[in-house]
Amino acid sequence: MFTAKAVQASEVVHMGAVIFPPSSEIDKKTNQCVGSSIDVTKHILKQYDIELEVTCASAIRIYKLVENGDIDLTINVKSTSALTDNVIFMQPAYGLLKIGLYERITEKPQKVISVIRGFGYAGFRDIYASNGFEFIDLPNSISVLRVFERHRSDYMLAYERPVKHFVEQGLVTLGDDVKVTPLFETNNYFAIAKKSPKKELLIKVLEDYAKKNNGRMFSELAGLGLE
Repeated sequence: MFTAKAVQASEVVHMGAVIFPPSSEIDKKTNQCVGSSIDVTKHILKQYDIELEVTCASAIRIYKLVENGDIDLTINVKSTSALTDNVIFMQPAYGLLKIGLYERITEKPQKVISVIRGFGYAGFRDIYASNGFEFIDLPNSISVLRVFERHRSDYMLAYERPVKHFVEQGLVTLGDDVKVTPLFETNNYFAIAKKSPKKELLIKVLEDYAKKNNGRMFSELAGLGLE
């Protein structure tokens, strides 16, 4: 059995977090990365005397950092083509994500969809592209929502949690003319960079932690009530 004693107290792991509120975002006051997925990851690694450093950035930047081995792990879905060859996805899943198509009900909707740059949305980006839709690629979920809210696009592909988060925060408003079509549910996972020198350590830590918690999703394990 792998135990915390097998890890030096000075061990530090670097996590790359795609900006995806409320799971991960940059606190405007402190400029620090905060969010539920960061808290859960810190909680897990703390059991093995491992400290966590976090970089919050756009999806494209995180994918490049993973490819270059400049970060040790991230959290993402398995369908992300930019990550597939560069990471090891850990079982069990981290959590569950829901994808929806948000559509403005209008007489002559334009086939324009706002999306996050670098997100494949479990293959739905390709499906809509093949059906003649054009895309407005944006750096993060709040930008996507604001473009849709301002009628610059009549469609939006989005994950449910960030949409609910921003609406509840009063940062955006979705009117009664917006129809939501659930498209897909998918899991996301801890993804360990293959080029990371901490790869074997992280595999052992996450496998051990999962065994101790009967293989439940990592987002449920810490008991922090965050997910």
